[in-house]
Amino acid sequence: MTIATLSIATDHIDKKFFDDKNITIINCDMSNVVSVAEHVFSLIFALKKKLLLGYESVVNKTGRAGLNGLPTDVYGQTLGIVGAGKIGRKTIEMAKAFNLNVLCHTLHPENHNDLLEIGVAFVSLDELLSKSDIISVHVPLNETTRNLIGINKINLLKPNVVFINTSKKEVVDTLALIQKAKENINFKVGLDIDFEKYDNLFTLQDKNIIVTPHVAGVTIDSIARMAGEVTEKIIKMV
Repeated sequence: MTIATLSIATDHIDKKFFDDKNITIINCDMSNVVSVAEHVFSLIFALKKKLLLGYESVVNKTGRAGLNGLPTDVYGQTLGIVGAGKIGRKTIEMAKAFNLNVLCHTLHPENHNDLLEIGVAFVSLDELLSKSDIISVHVPLNETTRNLIGINKINLLKPNVVFINTSKKEVVDTLALIQKAKENINFKVGLDIDFEKYDNLFTLQDKNIIVTPHVAGVTIDSIARMAGEVTEKIIKMV
């Protein structure tokens, strides 16, 4: 028996199926990598360049005064990547185009020596959180990563950080993260999550928070690639 999922994540599949030697699990571990990495930078630029505020200021005819402070540049800042899997690595690759200094935290840095060659520095999670201007989380959800970035870790973040999470919301104490952003307009948060648990917390007045409905890896292009990837893997098993 084979279970195929049109996603890179497999945490939605019951553990009993993984434990059953008669069942093979197939996922799409390549098809949406570019899509998610692009979404990460969409959120970063939307927040750093105040794109939503900019449009609102034009509609309201408030001009630059409506931005509540000018935008900031991404170029040359420090980007912290939590997780060096396929999506994390693609995000690092794109980051180099913007001359970003890249810090990375991963459980097995010895498996990623090629990243050292392009200037990536492997650091502890605490160092990454405290030193990065922009942070992007790219780890799967499991018992090790659940609440990986809790309130104590969130308190290490810079007051003007841009924090991006396109992984599962349970990896971060999302409630604490949102509350931190509501208390400090310069603390910016971009989330691509299943938002239902927190939907009553989001308002159009939160100018430093952008949330998308877990759509980063679900583009027209990635869906087409997923279908092809699953099909190829099934054919190879026959």
